Amino acid sequence: MRAAIDLNRPAKDFSEAFLLGNGSLGAAVRGRAGHERIDLNRDTLWSGGPGATPSTPSDPAAAVAALRDAIRDERWADAEAAGTALQSDRWTQSYQPVGHLAWHWTDEVADDGYRRTLDLAGAVATATVGGAPDAARTSVFVSRPADVVVAEAVTTAYGAGPDFVSPHPVDELGDAVPPTAGPVPDGLTLRTWGGRAPADVVPQYVDDHPAPVRYADDAPDADGLVDLGTGFAVAVGQQRTGTDTVRLVIAVVDGFRGRTERPSADLDALRAEAVSRVVAAARRSTDELRGEHVAEHRSWFDRATLELGDGGGDAYDTAAARDALTFHVGRYLLIASSRPGSQPSNLQGIWNTDVRPGWSSNHTLNINTEMLYWPAYRTGIGELAAPLHDFVADLAVTGQRTARDVYAAEGWTAHHNSDVWGFTAPVHGGGEGDTAWSNFPTAGVWLTLQVLEELDWDPTAWQDPERRAALWTIASGAARFALSLLVGDGDGALVVSPSTSPEHRFVTSDGGASSFCAGSAIDQQLVADLFDRLPTVAPGDPSDDERALLTAVAEASTALRPAAVGEDGAIAEWDVLREPAEPGHRHLSHLYGLFPGTDWSPDRDPDRYAAAAAALRQRVDAGSGYTGWSQGWILCLAARVRDRELVERSLDVLQADLMSASLLDLHPVGGFDDRVVLFQQDGNAGAAAGIAEALLAGAGDVVRLLPAAPHRWRRGMFTGLRTRGGHAVSAAWDDEGVRSVSVVLGSDDEFRMLLPAATVELTATSATTATTATAAFVAGAGDGDPSLRFSGRAGERVDLVRGGAAR
Repeated sequence: MRAAIDLNRPAKDFSEAFLLGNGSLGAAVRGRAGHERIDLNRDTLWSGGPGATPSTPSDPAAAVAALRDAIRDERWADAEAAGTALQSDRWTQSYQPVGHLAWHWTDEVADDGYRRTLDLAGAVATATVGGAPDAARTSVFVSRPADVVVAEAVTTAYGAGPDFVSPHPVDELGDAVPPTAGPVPDGLTLRTWGGRAPADVVPQYVDDHPAPVRYADDAPDADGLVDLGTGFAVAVGQQRTGTDTVRLVIAVVDGFRGRTERPSADLDALRAEAVSRVVAAARRSTDELRGEHVAEHRSWFDRATLELGDGGGDAYDTAAARDALTFHVGRYLLIASSRPGSQPSNLQGIWNTDVRPGWSSNHTLNINTEMLYWPAYRTGIGELAAPLHDFVADLAVTGQRTARDVYAAEGWTAHHNSDVWGFTAPVHGGGEGDTAWSNFPTAGVWLTLQVLEELDWDPTAWQDPERRAALWTIASGAARFALSLLVGDGDGALVVSPSTSPEHRFVTSDGGASSFCAGSAIDQQLVADLFDRLPTVAPGDPSDDERALLTAVAEASTALRPAAVGEDGAIAEWDVLREPAEPGHRHLSHLYGLFPGTDWSPDRDPDRYAAAAAALRQRVDAGSGYTGWSQGWILCLAARVRDRELVERSLDVLQADLMSASLLDLHPVGGFDDRVVLFQQDGNAGAAAGIAEALLAGAGDVVRLLPAAPHRWRRGMFTGLRTRGGHAVSAAWDDEGVRSVSVVLGSDDEFRMLLPAATVELTATSATTATTATAAFVAGAGDGDPSLRFSGRAGERVDLVRGGAAR
């Protein structure tokens, strides 16, 4: 398998750059041989600080009651006003760039033979111009073990060292090496810079703010701490590493100390830490650093492979190969932007060049943050979801105040946006239509469900008492808040109120538009899912209070009103069938129960499964999917309803219209620095998850192999995809059906794998030594598909092939 992006010109802008990262330290490389630009980011460098307290209603119980009354009476204008009254006076803070290095080392570059490559498997970006012996070549990677960027140039000419350019006020801090750094290699030239992030940044969509970017002018206290404006330092070491090679070693350090802790702006201390990292790495050869880096990266990347083709000889079809590359890019970006101990990926992963980035480059909780982690468990890298788990655990603390002071409720909640400081309040909307996105009280429920996915995919989590206890803390708090949202609908059922369908409004009888209802499809399904899952993480010996919660949840669960099906046979987005303000809206929130939820399946709820498929077709036919993340969601939904044609169409739209030359997901937007598109990582993640879902899908004890593979995937192979239950599956197929299957059992449970109809009998050829694992082929009967039945112990492996063919 070769997973690489090859291009024949440098990046024209950030959206075409090659992105490198170790989960915390990010670098965007343009590929300009002789005069490279390397944009730098650190995952904890955000504007602001932890001290700002959003405003809340003076009487939250009365404010919520007023909103509920207006919804019940269908006084839509009053509901909008009451919903706006719940919003705070603040926005989240913005993820910040550190700056970029302009590295000009030679003018003697030929203008022919250009090529730049991003090796996804090794996480190394290279650019080459000209032919030997006059070639100019750069190689860049970001090491997780050393926590530095390493950039090496191979050329016969050398120019000046790099310059650092930051959008923030910075000072050059000198070249002295602190004694703690240890011995300095001969020939190492050192330069350092330091500065502070802004004290406050207003989102880019707010046009009329008098001070959209503000820097603090206070001095750090005796401990080097400040209230706002995190300090940062950049250290760059340059050294010749051979007669025709020169390299940079780059470290970035910031003063973030925790979500509720005042950050440091002690630039001397931050500089010393950055210099120590550079000096430590500079004592080692590039080959050693690269080898260590590649091995660490591949320990994640190699857990899954995918090759796709159309069956035309040995060469893979171009479109199918691009689909496989799209899958690998989605996995690669998650590996590069989220590691145990880092922050969770934000809208742009860990890469950003703007002080006022699109939508603050924050954590957007009404789909985007969750989507970023959809590929994790499916492709065997579930541990990379740890930063999201840690983040949600923190929100479960900061969100208690929001639940209490905005809703007079127990538990915890979050809304549309959050940031590194743990923001959970409804943000200040700032204009007409703001309630449709600001007032989303069930974001914490969705985040909880995303975290609880660990139990579905990794059965070992069930045996970890500390992990179970942490999940219970998160889930029980979310459930307490969800209970507070429920009201009677007048017919004996319970509904969420206030309720919205994220970022979408319906047309009211007077020709206006409203965001609010009682019991939108997504809110009802989110609460139902949470209530179903809560007992699975309950303590074995619950306290009286915990037992009372479980009883209340069980009672409420039986009374929840299911999502409505309209007269048109499709899922109703709001409480009843209403006219959508935008029939082709980019959000598909009412289809949560289909994907990422699993309740609406042919086995569990065939009626709503069919209604969800109809609603999906309505949305697509009306033009939905005009942003990368939206099209990625459509791809996942298409795979779930086994619509092979829509899977193929969705991939075509993504690749042709919504990805850059370097296959970065794009979000078209007007009025932002004269650019028409912005990079967002969520669409890349959605694409990877959708492709995985088209290859292997299922819940419980039934799994489908190739349930939605488009025709152009007529032949192919994959390894390491996971099913719910933790089973690791590898398979190969061709025009005659499945050629081979290998399964490493993730649990002791028996399960059945449904195969494509054309598949002939598969025979077990090997299994784990001294195994109890077995697999039996069952031929299809009538309309039934052929299947394999697996049983055995967790960790055991069974291999099967068609007709005794070689493995």
